[in-house]
Amino acid sequence: MFPAACARPLPAPWPADADCSRRRPLPRRELLQGALVAATLALLPPARAFAATPPQVSSGNRLAITTVSLRARYPFGARAKETRSQDRTSLLDAPDFVARDLGLPHIELWSLQFPDTSADYLDTLRARSEAAGCPVCNIQVDNPHNLASPDAQERAAAIRAARTWLDIAQRLGAPSIRVNLGAPRAQAPFAMDAACDSFRELADEAGARGMLVLTENHLGPSRDAELVADFLDRLDHPRCRVIVDWGNSAPTGTDDVLATTRLLAPWLHLVSAKGMAFDRTYTETSYDIARIVQASEKLGFRGLYSIELFGETPAWFCADEAAKAMARTIGSALENFDAAN
Repeated sequence: MFPAACARPLPAPWPADADCSRRRPLPRRELLQGALVAATLALLPPARAFAATPPQVSSGNRLAITTVSLRARYPFGARAKETRSQDRTSLLDAPDFVARDLGLPHIELWSLQFPDTSADYLDTLRARSEAAGCPVCNIQVDNPHNLASPDAQERAAAIRAARTWLDIAQRLGAPSIRVNLGAPRAQAPFAMDAACDSFRELADEAGARGMLVLTENHLGPSRDAELVADFLDRLDHPRCRVIVDWGNSAPTGTDDVLATTRLLAPWLHLVSAKGMAFDRTYTETSYDIARIVQASEKLGFRGLYSIELFGETPAWFCADEAAKAMARTIGSALENFDAAN
C-alpha cells in the first residue's frame, strides 16, 4: 500500500540562483542521429565486454532510489544543515522509509542532503541502513570543485574534496561515489589530460579500498556523452566506471536514451532511471522504460537501476506513487527479460 500521506511536490533540486537549476540537453552529435541510430539500436550487441564486475544482485533485487527523489522529505543544501539529526525528516530515517514504505532494497544518497558528516552521524546512518536491510549503493557527490581544471591547485582541492567523500562512503559501507567530470559552471575549456590525472589518482585510491569512482553524463562538459566516452576510453582504469542517466540524453526520447546507453555500455556500472514526466496514472511519458531496460539487459548490464525523480511536479504529483510506479515498470521489464532469456 502507498503511505497514508505522500510527500509534497518536489522542490527544485538546485538553489534558485544556480545556473544549473535546469539541465540543458546534450548537443546531439552524429553518432546519436538518424539512420545510424536506427541501424545500431535494432540489435544492440555489446560494444565490448564489461570490464567492471557489476553488483552481484538477483533480478528481483536490482532496484534502488536516490534521495534526490526524496528531497521534499529530506532537505538539501543549506536547509540540510539546519535539520537536527533527531528530526522526523532526518536523512537518518531515509533507509527505513525506502525499505518499508517504498519497498526498495537499495538506497543512493546525495551529498547535498548530509546535515552532518561526523563519524558519529555516519555510524548512526550506517546502523539505520543495516537495520532496515537497505544498503547504501552509491553516493552522488555534487560540489563546485573541478577535477578537470587546468590549474594544479584547483585540481588538488577537487581531489581532496572527492577523497573526503570516499572516506564517507567507506564508513557507510557504500561501494562507490559519483563525482562530476568537470565543474557545472567551468569557464575554461575541458582539459582531458587534467581530468584523466585526477580520476586516475582517485581510482587508484578507490581500488585500494575495494571501491569504485563513477562519473556520469551529467553537468557541465559531461552533458556531451561522447566526451564522457572519450574520457573513459583514454583513462582506461578498471576502478573508474560510469552512471548512465536516462534524463540527460537529448532530446529525451527512447532512441536517444538507447544510443547514449550503447555509447557508454563498456563502462556502465549503474543506471540513473530518471522519471521526468508523468501522467495522472503515474506512467512515465518521456520514453519507453520497458524497451530501455530490456535493451540495457541485452547489452549485458546486470547492475542496479536507481530511480531518480527530477521533472516538473504539478500540484497533484506524489513522489511516493511515482517512485513505486517506476519500480513496478522496471521490475516487470526485468522479469520479462529473464523469462525470455
